[in-house]
Amino acid sequence: MDYLKEVGKEDSYFEALQKNFTTIGSFSLDDFVWFFKNHSTFNFTIPKNRLWAVIYILRMEETMDKKLERYLNIKN
Repeated sequence: MDYLKEVGKEDSYFEALQKNFTTIGSFSLDDFVWFFKNHSTFNFTIPKNRLWAVIYILRMEETMDKKLERYLNIKN
């Protein structure tokens, strides 16, 4: 969060992401959809863009089917 805040001083996109994380505890659905549609515009040799991609990927939740399957496997 500190890194996003620091990067956000010079990059309004990252400033908005950091504010969303601070305000709602995650990124918004709009952020999620926007990045999915526009990820090809990012240069992933730049560390801040790589960090955002990692946050995006790690934040994705499992589908309900996967959660249910895991739950049922634990019960058996």
